[in-house]
Amino acid sequence: MGGGGPPGEAVAPGVVLLMRGVAVAVLGVVLIVLVLRMLLALAVTRDAEASRLKAGLDKAI
Repeated sequence: MGGGGPPGEAVAPGVVLLMRGVAVAVLGVVLIVLVLRMLLALAVTRDAEASRLKAGLDKAI
């Protein structure tokens, strides 16, 4: 039933290491994407605040 091989068959250590490497790489990419999204949101917020402050300064001058 979908075992892939005889029961009790050992899995090659290289395959386990490869799968762990892939999992770590995927988690790393997810972490980078989350950090970049947070930085983008922060940049958009700061840009909006800078535009608002510039508009207020232009009115004052």
